[in-house]
Amino acid sequence: MAGVSNIEELRRTLNLQIKFIHVVRNPYDIIATMSLRKNNLRTVNKEQKHLYNSTYVNTIARRYFTKLVRGVLKAKQMPHPMLDLRCENFIKDTAAEMRRLCKFLGVSCPTGYIRDSTGIVRSSPSITRHHVSWLKSTKEFVQRKMQDYDFLDGYSFEV
Repeated sequence: MAGVSNIEELRRTLNLQIKFIHVVRNPYDIIATMSLRKNNLRTVNKEQKHLYNSTYVNTIARRYFTKLVRGVLKAKQMPHPMLDLRCENFIKDTAAEMRRLCKFLGVSCPTGYIRDSTGIVRSSPSITRHHVSWLKSTKEFVQRKMQDYDFLDGYSFEV
């Protein structure tokens, strides 16, 4: 586990407490965005689905659960504090989430900082899941796998 030893070496070298911030987002949107980027389609026409992406979407969905989620689980098993920060909650109530984040990090959270932070956050999350074509089996696979991870509770294709 080279990553773990690197983090421990960093902690010892800097003599600082390591804390992790895990930004959580709807897996369907992450998977869709990853497959769009795989095809060099960073921006899409919202009316146009990229139908040829269904194979990539299936591959990326499996990769998401074998690599990305596994990495989060490894990090959660480490002796360092971790804060799950839901993207949707951060957008919906940036001030409250910034206060929670600052408290977790043990840093001050002046009113001006909250105001400035709130001013630069998007007004709504980027929802890319509707920009790619999904195989029914891939949607079902993602929904089934999400049930294994408590930090993904409440997400679905529709929500």
